[in-house]
Amino acid sequence: MLVKNADEIKPPVEETRKNEDYANAFLESLNGMRLRRKYLDFSLHIGGEIIHVHKCALAAVSPYFSDRFRTDLKGITTLTLENVELTSVKELIEYIYTGTITIAQNNVRELLRASDLFEIEWVKEKCEEFLEQNANARISVRMWRFAG
Repeated sequence: MLVKNADEIKPPVEETRKNEDYANAFLESLNGMRLRRKYLDFSLHIGGEIIHVHKCALAAVSPYFSDRFRTDLKGITTLTLENVELTSVKELIEYIYTGTITIAQNNVRELLRASDLFEIEWVKEKCEEFLEQNANARISVRMWRFAG
């Protein structure tokens, strides 16, 4: 085997690599910190319950919170929410930390309302799609019964 002169072999000057699992690992770690109550710096008070969260997580997903943290909530560590259902806010917090949302007949309207309030567009769109699909399914069933 012929070996080239060591002076001819040049190591790469720069290399960029992407960790394809990084986003998921980061999100899992952040959610783990939330569940273990580590580094939480904000709380939502709803219907007598307190939900502890990271401001940066809320601000990253919700333009509503991002704007408010820069203005009227600057330096504030708690917010009392009224006129929004506790279970919907809990579902949205779960979505913020996991990227997963459960939409069902019994929560879709309140979830749509809360996602609209917090400007979480992806969840809002999925709620609207869910309502549209269910409306279309109900119309199809009615037509089938009528024709039968």
